[in-house]
Amino acid sequence: MNLFKILKTFKKRFSPYNLLIEVVIFKDRLIGNLNEYKKSYPKMSFSPVLKSNAYGHGLVEVAKILEREQLVFFSVDSLYEARLLRGEGIKTKILIIGYTEVSNIGFSNIKDVSFVLSSLEQLQEVAQKLKDQKLIHIKIDTGMHRQGILPEQINEAIGLIKSNKNIILEGLCSHFADSDNQDQTFTKAQIQKWKEAVAEFKKEFPNIKYFHLANTAGIFYINQFECNVVRLGAGLYGYNRSAFEKFSLKPVLQVQSVISSVKNVRADEFVGYNLTYQAKQNIKAATVPAAAVGNSPSRFL
Repeated sequence: MNLFKILKTFKKRFSPYNLLIEVVIFKDRLIGNLNEYKKSYPKMSFSPVLKSNAYGHGLVEVAKILEREQLVFFSVDSLYEARLLRGEGIKTKILIIGYTEVSNIGFSNIKDVSFVLSSLEQLQEVAQKLKDQKLIHIKIDTGMHRQGILPEQINEAIGLIKSNKNIILEGLCSHFADSDNQDQTFTKAQIQKWKEAVAEFKKEFPNIKYFHLANTAGIFYINQFECNVVRLGAGLYGYNRSAFEKFSLKPVLQVQSVISSVKNVRADEFVGYNLTYQAKQNIKAATVPAAAVGNSPSRFL
């Protein structure tokens, strides 16, 4: 490539460009939301939920912001996400709450990573095949019926854990199904099942370190059962899901765009594909570019 082409390429790469669409993440709001919960529950430890690209806010970027906040562990969905974080220098302990194939649990050599086992079948395979020590959290199905070991399977689960010395039982967890409902009936039934399950496991494994049932909406109930960690998801990003408590939260993400055109639309005229909207009176319709939000650059303030 001759000098002219090199200069032309350099000019294209660094020529001025005004962004139409930009995703802005506010660091102070993220930390402020976390501190709202810490202030309300000073004796509780918190685990930010960073699955699904930190709810669209940026997995690595959010983890870097929270790295110094003395958090018990980051909750991610997959081993892939855990590898991304470690590759970016994130040192906070990680819990993988999504399903992980047993072969990947065995192969993993990432430091300070724990795995949730969410079915009896998965635990059976781990007990049979695990050759190296791994930190494990057992998920109990207290009524959501999506994942977890059923209460009637607990005795078998305890036997399987004892059968393989490489299974280090670090924690127990479950998930509320209806904790944002003002009707507390179902949630209180889940709490009772959780209490019974915890009691059975603690008899056999008195050194279990972590107990986490509460999500953002379920934090209201934490004084009613054994719990020392809250998995903070929606609340961290600015959305209070509790029907009973008020927090001073602020949305962390903001999408900024421009108005590209304004039209006068007369009454009874249509706007959009498939005649989606029909004006009931004379209005002004503005067009705002937004289709490329997923591919837009992010800015962290």
